[in-house]
Amino acid sequence: MKLYELGTGEPVQVLVKVENASAEYDSTVAFGKGGILLIEPIRYDGKIINFSGDKVHISVIYMEDGIKPLIWEGCRMQTVQAGKEKYHAIVCKRDGMRWNRRQAYRQYLGLDGMLSIDSTRANYSVIVKDISATGVSFVGVPDMNYLSMGPFHLTFEDKASRLKVQLSGMAVRQEPVDETKVIVGCTVKQANLDLGTYVASKQKQEIARRHGN
Repeated sequence: MKLYELGTGEPVQVLVKVENASAEYDSTVAFGKGGILLIEPIRYDGKIINFSGDKVHISVIYMEDGIKPLIWEGCRMQTVQAGKEKYHAIVCKRDGMRWNRRQAYRQYLGLDGMLSIDSTRANYSVIVKDISATGVSFVGVPDMNYLSMGPFHLTFEDKASRLKVQLSGMAVRQEPVDETKVIVGCTVKQANLDLGTYVASKQKQEIARRHGN
């Protein structure tokens, strides 16, 4: 199936990657014409985002009920005006392919956090490395053995988003960085906010910051 064959009013998601940042944006098909798909313009803070550029990688995802999503990769997208209306115009030479969606994207944070081990009530200052809808990783000291750590609570403040994030989880892996640091990967059990929404917001902030509106 060609991208421009999607019907008017169909919902689509646009996956944008700029270097190591990625974000998904929801939109709706306006119409297809001459091998081009026009969608309702994607905005951030009320401004239409400029997605042109050599470092911008665009994919379009179409969800059908009960069926694996279709994805078109290697797309090009730019803002166009048709009559009085503005759209994002997308061109893709490839056919759509069935796609196994990853469960969660990891968003880099690099924020100071406080880790509290439930069993011992020991507290550690850590660097929250990245976070996803289902997991988190942090940089700590080598004596924080993940096998004996057990359940924990982690708190950090994201000043840019004006949020204090509190979550509980369980460590599942550990990787040495050097003699003084390790990276601990964890699954998240509970959080005081919707982590999927938080990650999506951070990704959109990063895309807008790197590529401009």
